[in-house]
Amino acid sequence: METEPVRPLPWLEIVTSMALQRAVDPRHNYSLVNSPGQIGKLRLSVPLFANRFSLASSMQYMGSRRTVAQATLPSLFLSDITASTKRLPGNLGLQVGVRNLWGVKYSHPIALYVKYDTMPQPGRTFFVALTLRVGD
Repeated sequence: METEPVRPLPWLEIVTSMALQRAVDPRHNYSLVNSPGQIGKLRLSVPLFANRFSLASSMQYMGSRRTVAQATLPSLFLSDITASTKRLPGNLGLQVGVRNLWGVKYSHPIALYVKYDTMPQPGRTFFVALTLRVGD
């Protein structure tokens, strides 16, 4: 289930999605590796300074997952924040933000070898992106 962008207030945009699944190996009747039962997302965005900039926050929930070695990784909740503009001179756009805002420690299952079946993910990360629009 996913919603189109909703504007409950003229200055606020909300986008949500929720996926529920039960992915099972039919031969053995057990959950597939790296198949969370739930994934939920929420994104809030507000324009700033007469729509020259925008500030967005996103949150994601992922249910627990199994690894190749049959370990269960716990569910997790991540949030990001991003400020952006598309109105810089020379068809340039700028985006700055923080991913994994709260520095949650988590791993993803990988299917390389039973001994190494999870890969730790980065904690809080900061990013800057400069984009050039062509053809506008």
